[in-house]
Formats: sequence, C-alpha cells, structure tokens
Amino acid sequence: MSAPPPAPLLVVHQGALGDLVCLFPLLAALRRRHRPLALIAQAGLARLARSEGIADEAHPVEAAWTAALFSGDPGDRLRAWVGGFAWVLAFSGAEALLAPLRRLAGKRLVAVPPRPPAGAAVHVTDHARGLLVAAGLLAADDPEVLSPLPAAGRPPERVWIHPGAGSARKRWPLGRFLAVADRLRAAGKDPAFLAGPAEGDLLPTIRAAGHAVTQPEDLTDLAACLRRGSAYLGCDSGPSHLAAWCGIPCAVLFGPSDPARWAPRGRAVRILLPTLSCRPCFESEPENCAAPDCLLGVRPEEALAALAALLRPPG
Repeated sequence: MSAPPPAPLLVVHQGALGDLVCLFPLLAALRRRHRPLALIAQAGLARLARSEGIADEAHPVEAAWTAALFSGDPGDRLRAWVGGFAWVLAFSGAEALLAPLRRLAGKRLVAVPPRPPAGAAVHVTDHARGLLVAAGLLAADDPEVLSPLPAAGRPPERVWIHPGAGSARKRWPLGRFLAVADRLRAAGKDPAFLAGPAEGDLLPTIRAAGHAVTQPEDLTDLAACLRRGSAYLGCDSGPSHLAAWCGIPCAVLFGPSDPARWAPRGRAVRILLPTLSCRPCFESEPENCAAPDCLLGVRPEEALAALAALLRPPG
C-alpha cells in the first residue's frame, strides 16, 4: 500500500532566534510528512527558515495580513487560506493567540507550549517532540533532521567568537573572550568576533584590542558566515543555537540558564559549565547573584581546551 500523500501544515511561532532554531530539527522532520509546510514567524526568522529549507513558504508575523489571523475578523480570503491546511501547529501557550486560531482551525489546531514546565530538566526540543508525537504529527521513530555539514575548504584557522546573549545575565565577561582570542591568535589561529545590534556596547573594546569584527547583515548572512568557520565560541544565545545547527564545532558557555533545557543541538557541541551547588536560576530568579560563580567559574583556559579538542582532526 502506498504512503498517504503529505498533508499541508501551517506553523505559527512568535519566539526569538534560539527558540525557533531549537525546533529546526523537528520542523525539518515535520516537513517530510507535511508538505507544503508554511511558517509564520518574525520576519528575519521567516527568511532564515526559508533559506535553510525548513519551510516551503514563510511569512512575517508583523505583516498586516498575518496579524489579521489573530483578530476577531480575518476575512473570507484568509479564512480560506487557513482552510487549505490539514493542520495548524502553534508553538504557544497564550490563549490570546490560540483563541482566534482555534476559531479558524477548530480541531485542526495543535497547540504546543514553547518550553517545558518550570523546573523540569527536559530539553525544549525533546519536550516539543513528545507533544508532536502525541498529537500524531510525528511518529515516534521519525528521526530529527540535522543540517548538512558545511562544505570542505573552510579556513582551518577561523574561529568565530560571539560574546553576546539575549540577556546580559548570560554573558561571559568580555575580558575572558578577549583573552581567548589573544591566545588563539598567538597560536596561529584567526579569531574573529561576530556582533549584531545587541553587541554594540562591546565593539569599541573589541576593536581597541585589535581584533576583527564581522557584523552580518541579517540572519541568513549570519548562517553563511558561521559556515565559513571551523569552530565557534559563544554563550547561551540565539547565534550559538544557529552555529550548532549549521554544523560547525561549538563550545558554548552556560551560566544561570540550564543546558539540560537549552543546550544547542548539533553534531559537535561542548558545554562549558562549572560544577555548582546551586540550580540554574535564569528562569526562576529576576537577577543573578552578586558574584555569579556560574559565569565566573569558567576560565579562558577551559574554553581554549574545548576549542582545541573541537579543532583536533579525527582519528
């Protein structure tokens, strides 16, 4: 008996870069079962997902016509468009978002809370996968799909360093990143810093230390830059999740956030986190400790050792 034809799927996701990239392996698996797969997300994320082959079509949630999905009167044309999908998958627990989608999609709506319950040591990807299997959108034996490995010929010396994070609470001290970059350069490597709008306050210090800075134009450009490197060092951040997805070896520093829930998924990822007596507090406390050992407990030498192991040829 032949397999049933793919069922069209509409995915709605309003989260940030790291939240969505954590789901890329699942969305790619969903796309094997549900075609076409349409995605509504933040404009830059929608373009990224389309360029990465995660979605057949992608639309910005900021557009007037997509915003009408969440109003009381979407209109006949939009109602007909949603009616063309076998399923509508919303990564949200917000009733203000789900209620209008439920009126449009009825029983075809599947709502997945975007993160595990507070305190649960369950990775966000595994949490979502379990709910997608329970809803029948994925089978238990469907493999997650990883991005293809970057093409050969990348400069072996290029090590990307991203010193930022969505929250300043998760930043490793800039001086330690600079110490790593100095040591890499002394060892004949080519360290370069990646910076976006959120890292503008760090640029004068980085440039004063004599290190190169690359500022990608958008997220698709960031992905292309990452694939031109041989290793990556960063904090718990959206770019770190994207680097892992892009297939380059990653050393990722965790502080107050929990790697059991948020570690980037990729082919070669090393988590740097000191042994602590306290629990990760980023999702439960409004601010860090006065002297957060979770950030200060990782020394530049440990980051260098992790990068050296990642850069070491196999065999």
